[in-house]
Amino acid sequence: MVYRDLAVHVLGARGVQSRTASISVAARHVSRPPALLPKEGAKDSKKVMDEYTFDVAVDGGLQTSKRVFKIIMAESRLLIFKPADEHSSQVYEHHQVKQLIKSRSKERKLGIIFDGQGRRDYLFETLSARERFCQIIQLVKKKNQRQDDGENKVTLFIGTFNMGDSPPPPELDSWFLSQGWGATLSDSENEPHDIYAIGIQESGWNDKDVVVRVKNILKRLHGMDFEKIAFKELWFMKVVVLVKPEHRNRISHVQTDSVKTGIGNTLGNKGAMGISFTFDTTSLCFINCHLTSGVEKLNRRNQNYHDILRGLANLKQGQQIRTFDLTHQFHHLFWFGDLNYRIDMTGPRIVELAKSSEFVELLLEDQLQKEQKSGRAFVGFHEHDIKFPPTYRFKKNTRTLDDYVWIKQKSGGRTRINVPSYCDRVLWKSYPGTRIECLAYGCTNNVMTSDHSPVFAVFSLSNVATYIPAATSTLAQKAEIKFDSCQCDIQTNSRTQFYLEFYSDCFEGVHRSLNNSLWSDSVSGNTVRPAWNASELPKAISPVISDSKYLEMQHILVSVKSSTSDESYAECCLSLGNFINTPPVPYVCPLTHQGQAVGNMEIKCHVDIPGMEKANKTSADYADVVGDFIYTELDSMSLPKLPPQPVSPIPGVASHLPINGSANKSKPPVIQARRSLENRSTSFTESYSEGPPLPMKTRNTVGSPVPVPRTPPLPTKPKLLAPPKPAPRNSPTSVQDLLTMNGMEDYSYSLVDNGYDDLRFIHETTEEELADIGVDSQQDREK
Repeated sequence: MVYRDLAVHVLGARGVQSRTASISVAARHVSRPPALLPKEGAKDSKKVMDEYTFDVAVDGGLQTSKRVFKIIMAESRLLIFKPADEHSSQVYEHHQVKQLIKSRSKERKLGIIFDGQGRRDYLFETLSARERFCQIIQLVKKKNQRQDDGENKVTLFIGTFNMGDSPPPPELDSWFLSQGWGATLSDSENEPHDIYAIGIQESGWNDKDVVVRVKNILKRLHGMDFEKIAFKELWFMKVVVLVKPEHRNRISHVQTDSVKTGIGNTLGNKGAMGISFTFDTTSLCFINCHLTSGVEKLNRRNQNYHDILRGLANLKQGQQIRTFDLTHQFHHLFWFGDLNYRIDMTGPRIVELAKSSEFVELLLEDQLQKEQKSGRAFVGFHEHDIKFPPTYRFKKNTRTLDDYVWIKQKSGGRTRINVPSYCDRVLWKSYPGTRIECLAYGCTNNVMTSDHSPVFAVFSLSNVATYIPAATSTLAQKAEIKFDSCQCDIQTNSRTQFYLEFYSDCFEGVHRSLNNSLWSDSVSGNTVRPAWNASELPKAISPVISDSKYLEMQHILVSVKSSTSDESYAECCLSLGNFINTPPVPYVCPLTHQGQAVGNMEIKCHVDIPGMEKANKTSADYADVVGDFIYTELDSMSLPKLPPQPVSPIPGVASHLPINGSANKSKPPVIQARRSLENRSTSFTESYSEGPPLPMKTRNTVGSPVPVPRTPPLPTKPKLLAPPKPAPRNSPTSVQDLLTMNGMEDYSYSLVDNGYDDLRFIHETTEEELADIGVDSQQDREK
């Protein structure tokens, strides 16, 4: 096996378990004459020095002993010896350094796996020294690697299928080959993809069959045994991710999780499960979901989305960035499944437009796209143009546009309307500046065992591998990240001051601003506009690696926090590639919190690299490498379920302002997750005293030469955001209380079983729905 390099200096690349080498080759002990060792950072006339040395300590628990690392570039060797005893060096050839494992719990700690000797842990003097050592080792290995190994682009296939509780046909070739209706792939384009993510709802396959069946299909189509990365199930929902066998060593820190959003958030007939991992240095997350059904259950579906964001906490990849929801945790987040959003039209009109391929007009009344534009759900997610008919609701064993059936007969002669809709979707959200292209998006037209058609999407991801500086790069240059000004529009009733926290893997620690002393406008309505000048923002931040092309790949996460509660009110992601060696111009990015739009941030920032012009990246700048060389190790592979709200202040924050304890620890409930009746909080104001962020009145921001991302206007008072008013005395506090007070306890099970387990949704219930779920008495329905 050819071992190549992997760096994890991208945001979101977080840890895996260490692995041990399997080939026994001992390090050679040689005698060398003492030499004057150029210390790290020493000036040299060459752009790349011939030798680098690092002072380290062996990390052996309670006892440590000093060592010196010496890298000889010309010989591609690493020497390890005790200070002043280079004669007894252990010498390792470049191919004998099998893996570097970065610790998250100790930022100066690095584990090294040597061929045949297992793992040894060392402590560097600083984090920068550790990162510098890793980069130089990569330069050595790059110099010795083959030039024809791999590509810097991967394709991935995502498939979602609601099987309708029926076994599918044995051959699903059209699904896995992206053929049918919509943007499809031709036979010549159907090479095996690097990654396959398959989501199933209402599965007709036995639990043990899913992985085997998918692997058998792929082997029959492509003659290849794909490797399973992870499999997760929740009742009749399944998700599995597989990769080509050649990529098995490029995968790290695999995590899985699931969340129930069925009755009372306790049943798994609805909900989601996710799989996250890192492919080389690119963090990926795949979420398969099944949301609440029914054209009238729009608010429930939105709430399902927010519950899922909060519930899949174990997919998050780092302690420091747990302030941020899943939409800010990964380079690419893919969300797919039976989202169950409907089209607000009559059935005959939908069929008419589908037959004439007027999909644009259909989508004008698509609930999902309307909710996205309003900022209430799936904010910032993208979807490829839909050029195929609604995937639901077909008559089983038929598949023409005359075969939609939307009238369902119920007991007692009643009918239920389920209009044809785009229930089955594939969405994605990526960090700014990343490269992703959707190559195919459509549904099959020959799989007829379900009332849903399987949906497929194919993506191409670029620059997934590690950037390694060229041999001509100077490792001694010192870049600086500088902030000139910042102002935010935040939807909230709070009248606190705010501060900013900046997180990135390209610099040490967490950097914090002062509390804002400026307000761009007077505080009014439901919007506040805090502002910071250069003296209130963090001083110049030095990244751990100063190479311009490396920095172009980095991202900074920003959190806007209350000075009184230390809780985050808004978050965003910045791409450093926008700021490298440019004048400080305003850059505007949308702010979100727990998946919902809450405003905008306008920030002036620039990255200064002395003597460097901003360079354009090319594919040659990236090492196409097997990802088993450098890892960031998890503190614990079995992470506990964390509460949805972060604990602040975060230990180890680097700031020019000390973080003091706050007397008021109130929390801003931007979106309150729906809880089961047994776990419902009895006091809202006790836990959430500052009041939630509320929708912002749109306004034009300061003009800027940089294109301003469009943030859709929000309604003034969305139902899901406003905190519940305290119930008056003798008022019901639950659905059971309401039924008991009206002498209708017998209907308790029927209501809860059909999802009406929360008083917030009772007011949306129609008389027709009550009859449909078994409330037969007209008098009882009126009550």
